[in-house]
Amino acid sequence: MKPKKNNLASTFGVNALKLAASKDFNEYSVKNISSNEVKGVWNYAGKISEAREILVQICKHRDRISQVKVKEVNDVLSFSRNRRESQVKRNFSERRHFVSRIEKALRPSDYKNYQYGTWDSTPKCFKINETTVAEIKWSCESDWNYYSKGYGRPKNKISNRGVNFSTFNHATATYTHVFYSIETFAGNFLEKAIAQFFKAEHVKVEKSLLPIQLNSIFSIELLRTIGGISLYKRKIGTLNWDFSWFDGANTYHDSSIEKALKGFKEKKVKLEKGELERKEAENVILNCDIVIAQYGFCKPGVSEFCEQNDLDINASYTVKELRNYVLKKRDVNCKFFKTELQQIGISLNCK
Repeated sequence: MKPKKNNLASTFGVNALKLAASKDFNEYSVKNISSNEVKGVWNYAGKISEAREILVQICKHRDRISQVKVKEVNDVLSFSRNRRESQVKRNFSERRHFVSRIEKALRPSDYKNYQYGTWDSTPKCFKINETTVAEIKWSCESDWNYYSKGYGRPKNKISNRGVNFSTFNHATATYTHVFYSIETFAGNFLEKAIAQFFKAEHVKVEKSLLPIQLNSIFSIELLRTIGGISLYKRKIGTLNWDFSWFDGANTYHDSSIEKALKGFKEKKVKLEKGELERKEAENVILNCDIVIAQYGFCKPGVSEFCEQNDLDINASYTVKELRNYVLKKRDVNCKFFKTELQQIGISLNCK
């Protein structure tokens, strides 16, 4: 049942309420109120003592209502304060957790140094910028019906491969997630995912600068030229990827200027020594580690070479086998890898 409206008015009379509202209304002032003060606003026919008693009841009723309202307000304020304090603690915890992730995150250009998509490998996190990290993820399902005694584990099926980009909003301490699915962890999958994330357009450069760019998803920027050797920076969108030194014929890429310069110098020395003799070149076995150690080639360049020629970066090939592959894509290899291929004894007769 709904309560009656104007309960005080129906109980004590409207004029009594007006009198209470017009005075410094409390029990002390009511007990000492004069009959003239009552008659001024309230035409009460009874005795002044009865009027005083009614006003005291009004006073007590009002105080009870006031106490209830004060308690309700305090409860609301307390809940709001506790909720706000809880939110502040949660936000602080989220910010601290994200700062920890950023500090532990790896350089994106070093992602090929790790394995992905195996039962015992841990997903890696890479720093994209001060508010975004990229994590390489996958799902692993074990089939115990195909238990391998040799490896001491069941057959595992890898699925749901992808790169998850997490952007942190410091103001609200919340994440925005974007997930890009990929079919395989082979090739330059992270560069492609990052290019998608930044919505980076393909960049055209001069033909002479293609050995620096290596892939059109990169933009290149000339930083300086010293003694005929130029330093370039490669970027995907706004992300600085790596650096490259270039003398017009040879180039070397690495994650820092110092590493790139050191690698460039070592590459020049090794190429000048000509450690691989042409007459023995056909049957020489080459792989990623060998060409890096023996010829000073940079890993980004080797990785892109394998990507462009559909080669497995973890496999080994003879020079003869490599020649058969690169001749299928002569134009591409003439643009990007002409000098390096000549060093291992493969001539493409580029125009």
